[in-house]
Amino acid sequence: APTEIYTLSLPDALPISLARRGEFAGAIENYRKAIEIHGRNRPALLDLAHLLTTCESEELRNAEEAVRLATRACELPVEPTADDLRILAAAQAGVNQLDMAAATVRKALTLAEETGDGELADRLRHQLELYRKGAEK
Repeated sequence: APTEIYTLSLPDALPISLARRGEFAGAIENYRKAIEIHGRNRPALLDLAHLLTTCESEELRNAEEAVRLATRACELPVEPTADDLRILAAAQAGVNQLDMAAATVRKALTLAEETGDGELADRLRHQLELYRKGAEK
């Protein structure tokens, strides 16, 4: 099996542009096409997972698919980044896997601290607190 990881190219910019303009259905469709063409397209996997978790249009949200996509991205041969894990955790929380989401955020927080990304570390601490509070209910 090839170990190359897909990186963003110009055609991949279309779904990003559509999402920024609020054309979420078109963005989702184009992300899915990009993933169909190249299943190891980490940016598309993670961006689609994020969109399916946080989309303003509730009928387009799909937390189960988001978990599958983000998990797939984080299992690619290159180690996931703290931000990759943040997206996975949000998707896990979207399907009410709060304990798993908290564990994923803790891993992301460790990475953010190791790389000196204080801003992301702060966001992750806040995210972790939300998941802890949600798990307590």
